[in-house]
Amino acid sequence: MKKHLSILFLLVFLGVSLKGQTEKLSYNVYYNWGFIWIDAGRLALTTNPDTLNSIPVVRLDGTGKSLNRWSWLFKLDDHYTSWCYPDSYNPLLATKNTLEGGYRINNLYQFNYADSVAYIRTEETRKPLTLDTLALHGILFDAQSAASKLRFVDVNTLNEGDTITLPILMDGLIHQQAIVFRGVDTLVMEKMPDYRALRFSAIVTGSKLFSSDDAIEVWISNDEKRIPLYIKADIAVGAVKIFYDKAL
Repeated sequence: MKKHLSILFLLVFLGVSLKGQTEKLSYNVYYNWGFIWIDAGRLALTTNPDTLNSIPVVRLDGTGKSLNRWSWLFKLDDHYTSWCYPDSYNPLLATKNTLEGGYRINNLYQFNYADSVAYIRTEETRKPLTLDTLALHGILFDAQSAASKLRFVDVNTLNEGDTITLPILMDGLIHQQAIVFRGVDTLVMEKMPDYRALRFSAIVTGSKLFSSDDAIEVWISNDEKRIPLYIKADIAVGAVKIFYDKAL
């Protein structure tokens, strides 16, 4: 369940990058159960040009926290950082440090494309530190670099219903994440202008957390910025909804 929560929290909507330029975005997170709405947390997403071992990269940072008034019920304090090539979003280094409901996960992935290997360091609550080496067969993304790749996919090459599959390294395991392009919608949100938005859904077959196979949906602005605007995930009890707040 922890792995699926991380995919929900990061993979689909937590992609930050304006083609290597500085970008700062904020989001409000709500939990919806019937007629009850809970203002549950905040997201902050940033991207900045950086260097890693003298290599020009783009640094992607994602931070998610539950509001203090709900921390007694379910505390969430997640931090993700990825260093990627600016044009391809192929990751060089990625870290994940999360606390969700008392369960902690710390990951570090180092991608060595010259030797076609990834070095993996994983540590979880009630599990010992694990060091591993994984052979790379083609491109392998971490969650943030995959989400940024999705933001800037050439939709002119896609038809409604087409599927994009991204291989993603998550908690030491490779997930072949299927994402379906659902076409262009007009997105109407309270206190925000109407947007023409690209709509995608993520296939999460086999998860007990979600209520259907394509239960995660994301709307991305259909312009040069490609800002994630709205994310909705139908879960077994209620729904999680994330609304774009503003550029910081």
